[in-house]
Amino acid sequence: MSVFISRENFAKLGVTPTQTSKTLILAGTEYTVTIPAKTKRIIIGMQSGSNQFFYGWNTGEVLFPVPAGAFRDISDIHIDETTLYLRCDDASGEVIIIEYWL
Repeated sequence: MSVFISRENFAKLGVTPTQTSKTLILAGTEYTVTIPAKTKRIIIGMQSGSNQFFYGWNTGEVLFPVPAGAFRDISDIHIDETTLYLRCDDASGEVIIIEYWL
């Protein structure tokens, strides 16, 4: 059974939403975003939704695919500061939006 917690309820719980973005300038190139310590939820999506992109937690390792038009919601996490790796093989200049809650 999964439980959905809305943004409004996250605010009631005292966690702060933050949004950042990363432009993937070159196709097939790995880019990084720092995710701060004490992050509890991450949502990752491509702004245009036109292409598949990949994310992962270690450089050079197999990355997890996110189909075109989809987003990835990673909830109920408790992480130390970490690096998120991003790549889009199909196009250059794509913007990935990362929303996270502390």
